[in-house]
Amino acid sequence: MTIHEVGGVIRSLQPPAEIFISDSKQFVKGQWLVSHVWNTVKIGDATGLLDCTAACTRSITNGKLTDRARINEEFFLPEPGAFATRYIPDESKYGLVDHLPVATALAGLPIVYPIASRTGLDPAALQPAMSDSGPFKRLVFKGFGSVGAWSQLTSEGSTVNRSTLSQSDGKDLVVWIAPPAGPSCLNIWWMDSKGKERIVASYPIGLNTASPKLPTIYKIFGESRSELSEPIAGELKADEPVTFRIRIPGADSAGLICNDQPVVHLQRNGDWFFGRGTVPQGKVCVCAQFGGKSYWHGLLLYDVR
Repeated sequence: MTIHEVGGVIRSLQPPAEIFISDSKQFVKGQWLVSHVWNTVKIGDATGLLDCTAACTRSITNGKLTDRARINEEFFLPEPGAFATRYIPDESKYGLVDHLPVATALAGLPIVYPIASRTGLDPAALQPAMSDSGPFKRLVFKGFGSVGAWSQLTSEGSTVNRSTLSQSDGKDLVVWIAPPAGPSCLNIWWMDSKGKERIVASYPIGLNTASPKLPTIYKIFGESRSELSEPIAGELKADEPVTFRIRIPGADSAGLICNDQPVVHLQRNGDWFFGRGTVPQGKVCVCAQFGGKSYWHGLLLYDVR
């Protein structure tokens, strides 16, 4: 039995814990619904809830549970806004226990998926060091920079753009978060040996106030293992001096472009590019050239106001 804290009250879940996930507090006997069987899981010091069924059509009629789908190996975190209800059988019926919104039930518990063991990293790496840096949260995942992991923030089932910045810092993965207002979830992704993208861990962020946005990140930023040193703030002001410092391994040259016109040239020192200047209002892109080619690749896109 694993003991964990939910909503300020110490509770226990003895596997298997049958928790039905729905978008309503109401449950009618005989009604078909999507449900999941959850178990507690502990990997290293990380404790969370593990979905052991994937989507499974299930009904309760006259106290009997009926499955209409096979168990598979897909695992995911229910979206904020759903409700988690645990049913415990007795001789005649299923009883209601721990009826909580998912965002409340999972607050503070990292969800660690079995696929995480295939990364070959210490499970303790999934307990990141977190700190506040101005309006942003900064998380450091030890070792995940060396396996090409990246992050994504979701809220109410949708990806929140310009809210995370993932970059490698040596062997570590550094994630900057600008959480939106309301509940959200940080997912850590990793690509397995077959080229399939997998979520290895999820972190409910909880309720937050609106924060400044980070830049839009293009795929090549992660593929080139680039690292942004400054500015971290994603909301730049037009016609005010700003210093850029970014590491772009393998790039020949780099600069800032707006409306197809260069606005700030970045000088090169090894893999690092730096420069200072003012930027106009509009969409400003940090671009780089690779392999002696004349065309530019966009890495980061700022919305300058």
